[in-house]
Amino acid sequence: MTDETTPTEVVAWFNGLVADQSDALRDRLDLVKLRAARRATARRMLTAPDGLLFRQAMAEVARFFRDPDRGEVTLRGVCHQTGVPLNQARAALRLFTESGMLTERVEPSDSANTPALRYYALAPDGGALASEVVAQAATTV
Repeated sequence: MTDETTPTEVVAWFNGLVADQSDALRDRLDLVKLRAARRATARRMLTAPDGLLFRQAMAEVARFFRDPDRGEVTLRGVCHQTGVPLNQARAALRLFTESGMLTERVEPSDSANTPALRYYALAPDGGALASEVVAQAATTV
């Protein structure tokens, strides 16, 4: 700004400054809302009336999938590598898939006697929710 700046230019400069700050504030607010939504989703999943053992199983499965390089894993692979019982792992994977933390790919079976094979992988934005589930599991009683 110079001494020759007109009042209209000053107002335009000020409005631009406010708009830039508003965008930054809006971005930060969106980030806070996203984190709060993740926390609420994790808390909601962990406070389901399925008991403490299920919450621990969910935390183990979430901890397992926090690694972004994990790749696709079958239900049996999850059970084998985490030690979580099959029925609890299946329920946790279903909840995590519904919440958007994991993606699921179904490979059809070749025969009528064999069920379809399901592969689970961390969704692009799923790592943050997985970390939140693990953190909430430590604080949820």
